[in-house]
Amino acid sequence: MFSAAVNGLDSIFMWLGSKLKQNLSDYSDLETAQNLTTLVTRDGSLLTLVRIEGIKSLTGQETFVNKIVMPLNTSFGTYLEKKGHTMQFWFSYDPSKTKEVLKKMMEPNVNTCKRLDLDLESLFEEKLEVLPDWCGYEECYLTFWTDQKILSKSENKESSKNRSKAYKGVVAPMEDAQDPYAGNSMLVERHNTYVSSIVDELRKRDIILTPLNVQEAVRMARTSI
Repeated sequence: MFSAAVNGLDSIFMWLGSKLKQNLSDYSDLETAQNLTTLVTRDGSLLTLVRIEGIKSLTGQETFVNKIVMPLNTSFGTYLEKKGHTMQFWFSYDPSKTKEVLKKMMEPNVNTCKRLDLDLESLFEEKLEVLPDWCGYEECYLTFWTDQKILSKSENKESSKNRSKAYKGVVAPMEDAQDPYAGNSMLVERHNTYVSSIVDELRKRDIILTPLNVQEAVRMARTSI
């Protein structure tokens, strides 16, 4: 009985601590992974992270507006005018990383020259000194969110019943263990359709992008802080 009381108090203090953001982990809402490319938050929302690499061709302002912005505005509106689907953009510009990234990009050329016994080291060194003045390291990511608001009342009730059945008889190995049933199965198909449709539309506009797997997505989120 005493042990149960202590565990109960401990749970209360842990809950208060999470609400007051006492630990670094309390600032993260991620709970688990739904599949290879979809993460789940504590409230059951689904998210997929996509890295935007750039565009395949040089684009002027008129072309950008008429052939990219306006068509995408229509495509995005189909999903974003409804509750439950949202997007989040993240952009970073860090000149301090430019030289390091350029060096990594040149590694295959440097290694090839070494194998061919070509002494072009001074050329690569010169590039590393000059290019950072003309370019900068950038990152751009697009996050697709789908939450419970997209479901009707009857679907929410059915979802609650399904989760209750899934939890029945399940005992977590520890207090802060991941919840494998946090993701709402009713959201998965709609989320996948939402992500694939927008990604396809972006690719039609010659935008180069790569959906991240959950390991890459979590790593990116961690390093961006």
